[in-house]
Amino acid sequence: GPPPDFCFGYVQTSFPQHGVTWALTSPHDVRTAIRVGHRPSGNFLWFMGQALAFRVRPDRQGIREACPPLWVSLGPPTATSWGEFAGSVRCFGSDGSGVLDCPDASRRHGVD
Repeated sequence: GPPPDFCFGYVQTSFPQHGVTWALTSPHDVRTAIRVGHRPSGNFLWFMGQALAFRVRPDRQGIREACPPLWVSLGPPTATSWGEFAGSVRCFGSDGSGVLDCPDASRRHGVD
């Protein structure tokens, strides 16, 4: 599975003019809000319900903040499952795609 310090959340609201997005780790509990203060690229816009995976650290004011690396589901806002396998990144393509090594997926499905 994923590392124990990983969080999974969904975009609740975004203020691109201020460079701040808020994600919830529990969809209906605002007490689980995490600030996402960075974007994957300069023109990237978040959408409500977009799935994210990240590690959390407190910022200088003690506010919980997502810290890089940040994984983002780029598909439409539908039900998201992060799956049962965990692997490591083998390499990245020039388009931002990546190739993963995942022995458990290879054993079960014949491919990573």
